[in-house]
Amino acid sequence: SSGSNAEYGAATGCFYGGTNIAVTVVKIVFYGRENFIIAYYFNSLPKFIVLVFACGVAYGVSLAVGFLLIMQLRDIVKNTTSIESWIIRKAEWRHKNLGTTFTYPYNLGSRWENLKQVVNMTNFAKGDGYTWPVVSGTDQYTFTEEQKEQKLLKRQRMVEHVITVPYNTRWFSFLTMANPVLFCVCNGLDEQYLNVKEGDKVLVSRWRKRWLYGCAKRKQKNKSGIIIDKEVGGWFPRICAMETAEQSQKKNE
Repeated sequence: SSGSNAEYGAATGCFYGGTNIAVTVVKIVFYGRENFIIAYYFNSLPKFIVLVFACGVAYGVSLAVGFLLIMQLRDIVKNTTSIESWIIRKAEWRHKNLGTTFTYPYNLGSRWENLKQVVNMTNFAKGDGYTWPVVSGTDQYTFTEEQKEQKLLKRQRMVEHVITVPYNTRWFSFLTMANPVLFCVCNGLDEQYLNVKEGDKVLVSRWRKRWLYGCAKRKQKNKSGIIIDKEVGGWFPRICAMETAEQSQKKNE
């Protein structure tokens, strides 16, 4: 809700500012000679160019944030979030393969009812933050149980890889690799990376053309100071790893 309010303010504010600038530009073009104030303050080409540029930027921001606002409103009337929408799509795919139907528990069926769960005339959120209205046939833990099933399925689909070339996330680390990977600098990934060393075993769950996303166990201290094994996930270059012999044998079978 707060995100939607910010997007609404940005979209309307930029549109208002762009309109004021556009009106000024029109006055300069058509009424500049007749209006002394306009002629005095906007009497040079650079000023006119700056005004036109500012107008374009204002309308561009208004358009871009406006699309984001529409996406947020679309989620609000379904009583969901962007992340939950992705989980719902995966749930529908999973249940379709099982021959069952998934029911999202927080979609109350009416856009107005869903909207009232997020938007109200007070400064306080609706509910106690622990329990929420759900549709018949579901409960407060239906969505959590679905997420656990998806994580279990993801775990079953993971493919074990062994690291053959070390990789770390320091700047220009590709220069130290046996096979230079220039694409490591500009990879377009906005998630964290995984430091790996030769011999590590990584469970890979996502694949790209040149990158793999996996989890590896690392020794870390917990809050009590005890060293435990913890799974750490991240992206690393595909050429750094190869499938283990066991995984290749399973595929051949």
